[in-house]
Amino acid sequence: MFKHCVFIPVTVLQIGVTPPYRLTTAPIAYLALMTLSSTFLCQSRGITRLGVLRVDQFLASPRARVVNGFSLKHDLHLIPANVISKKSKHMMATTNSPKIAPYGTWESPISIETISGKSISLQECAVSPLTKAIYHLEGRPAEAGRSVLCYTPFNSSSRLEVIPKDYNCRTSIHEYGGAAFKPYPAEEAVVFTIPGDSRSVYKVALTKDDHGNISAGEPATLVPGVSTKRYGNFAINPQDSKWIIAILEEHQGSRPDQVVNSLVSIYGEPGDTKVESVARGKDFYSSPSWSPDGSKISWLQWEHPDMPWTGSQVWIADWVDGRPQNQRAVAGKPLAESTSQPRWSPDGKLFYCSDKTGYWQLYQFLEDGSSKHITLEGLDHGEFSHAEWQIGWHSYDFLTSTKLVANYTANATSKTILIDITDSSFKVLDLPFVDTHAASIHTVSESTFTIITSTASTPSTLYLCTISGKEVTYKQIACSTEISVPSNLISNAQHIKFPRISSPEPDTEAYAWYYPPQNPEYKAPEGALPPLVISLHGGPTAHSTCGLALPIQYWTSRGYAYAYVNYTGSTGYGRKFRDALNTKWGLADVSDAADCVHYLVSQGLVDKTRVGIVGGSAGGYGVLQAICSYPDIWAACVSNYGISSLRALVEDTHKFESRYMDNLLWNLDASQEVKDQVLDERSPLLRAGSIKAPALLLQGVDDRVVPKEQAEEMAKIIKSNGGVVEVELFEGEGHGWRKQETVVKAINLQEDWWRRYLVRA
Repeated sequence: MFKHCVFIPVTVLQIGVTPPYRLTTAPIAYLALMTLSSTFLCQSRGITRLGVLRVDQFLASPRARVVNGFSLKHDLHLIPANVISKKSKHMMATTNSPKIAPYGTWESPISIETISGKSISLQECAVSPLTKAIYHLEGRPAEAGRSVLCYTPFNSSSRLEVIPKDYNCRTSIHEYGGAAFKPYPAEEAVVFTIPGDSRSVYKVALTKDDHGNISAGEPATLVPGVSTKRYGNFAINPQDSKWIIAILEEHQGSRPDQVVNSLVSIYGEPGDTKVESVARGKDFYSSPSWSPDGSKISWLQWEHPDMPWTGSQVWIADWVDGRPQNQRAVAGKPLAESTSQPRWSPDGKLFYCSDKTGYWQLYQFLEDGSSKHITLEGLDHGEFSHAEWQIGWHSYDFLTSTKLVANYTANATSKTILIDITDSSFKVLDLPFVDTHAASIHTVSESTFTIITSTASTPSTLYLCTISGKEVTYKQIACSTEISVPSNLISNAQHIKFPRISSPEPDTEAYAWYYPPQNPEYKAPEGALPPLVISLHGGPTAHSTCGLALPIQYWTSRGYAYAYVNYTGSTGYGRKFRDALNTKWGLADVSDAADCVHYLVSQGLVDKTRVGIVGGSAGGYGVLQAICSYPDIWAACVSNYGISSLRALVEDTHKFESRYMDNLLWNLDASQEVKDQVLDERSPLLRAGSIKAPALLLQGVDDRVVPKEQAEEMAKIIKSNGGVVEVELFEGEGHGWRKQETVVKAINLQEDWWRRYLVRA
């Protein structure tokens, strides 16, 4: 990017991120000014910002101001040095005209390093009931994907890492994990667990010295690790913190029927604990929770062939002398009603989410054994929960006994509201957030709460939100990247719906987020249309969103059009749309991808001869199915840990998803003959003879969800049929990329692939 730059010394004044504003100065920084571009990268004291400079203002005023790419809370001023060469001024004055270059060849300041080493994933958060300190978990690709538990005191911007450098706070229950830690209610301490061979459960306490400095002690073992046992989803008794309810997943063998899930109690202190069963006998348990007085517990449970989003039940029990009594189901129905997030209000009332209306709505369990729907006028199509791929979802919480803050999704876009339970009234909070993490809303006080979310122009960030009368403000606690992208470089997502002309159910619609190419420094030759990348999300029971995603902006800023398809079966549009994929997986989702291309071509937005398709996991399966089913549409494809053989998936996958296919591929009463036929007809491995598109297959060696043999066999078949294929295996990676070097190599390989087969420059 900086092949031809003039480096101009400047002084940088940065206004602090949060009120009260703090002015900090750096004696020297460097403004890298492209000879043909006004985009610059400014670095000072470890702070990196991308921006666009108004050259006329720079030359006319002794205080040049960055006018694009920064919010008021991240303002940046540049003061030019006393001496700027005439040559430099001339070069700055000639940078207004965009360069003409083919789509897909544009240079962009959004680099691979930005996406990999300089970005983290904000995975979940929680709040100390005692001190109101905020804990959060962040995944760091630069540290081999380690999940680090961080601590931010209330009303402070300082941050502390709670666990030592050689610890990784993560659980792999259901293989996808979640809920790996929990703050104690009456002391500044946290319980957490780690993956790997030890899988111990630890307690770590935080202390404050005479000068007010907070430090974390050494982790003390609560439950000694056994490689076959996985703990997580901890709930600590608010009246007696020696009692912890948790999920235990025991791997007694490698087959799904040799994995036993149960609800257990952990009692005691480090060095003296005992683990006992609370509930067992069902296939799955999650979401344990205590009533405020510690007298009751609640949890979720479900059995095969259900997934938690197809049929799950809320159970409660009285807690008497360290044992559950009077256990009973209070909501949910197998194969018909999905429930989630059972949670107690401060005055001891139980709430939960249910999709009995066709959308995940809020309910209150009443003393007479019935349940009351919290009916919110105009929000009957809002989804207040999510498909629970991970344990520990937390998308609503109580500010008081009568007021709760909640996030809901409609048309794959989220909003945050304040609900008054007494009269079922609500207020939409004036927040710009569009994509909120499912495990992020936690009460801090009666007027403050946490949220991990993104806007259309800012990436995933952990905020502390404060409600004051009619006003709501938000303060950044942690951000997923230190890079700020200028607003005129961002491709804004457009929600489109398109007719399903190729689908098994014509005269219906599917959806996508469309991102046009965007880079103010370039324009394409007259009459040219951009190459298109179609992206399929994983799951398939999930959805794509419009929150700022730097990996998407990486492509659009280089001149690609990008469409992230919410195909039939996606969440965020209600249960009817979600269930429409049942028995049609590998058909309806794939035809939706093809129809999205037809629609964008018909609108004159993309070049129909240069269309690629990419996806991971279930999305990777969709990619391979697409190039088999619609071979003339695709110029190339990239499959990340995608399924090539459904039979191998059915015979060799983990317990959580071992019956997932029963609904997606056939009716529950289907004969073995029908099942065999479907497995053969919808396995790309057996249909590879029709493939025309060059295929790049990226795969983790340690993947338990989709074993590496699936990629290896697919590559072998494509080659034997004379097709073009490359396969890359990543050592030390599972189902998804955690390491920085993997992310870098995967993007490099993909970019080379698109340039070779889509850009063709």
